[in-house]
Amino acid sequence: MGLPDEAAKREGLRSKLKRLVERGWAREEGPGLFRVTEPVARQVTGQADSRLRDGIASSPGR
Repeated sequence: MGLPDEAAKREGLRSKLKRLVERGWAREEGPGLFRVTEPVARQVTGQADSRLRDGIASSPGR
């Protein structure tokens, strides 16, 4: 995820991922293995496609 390998960083990220699981945005496939749910993945993909159709470049800073 691009974070330093420190216990505090790992635990903070794990906590955030667990909250996403509770809210239905992600699922935990095994200990420490998380994946975005299909509806969320489709929505994100659809938004990215519409941005490109509209001529707006997708970048992390936007």
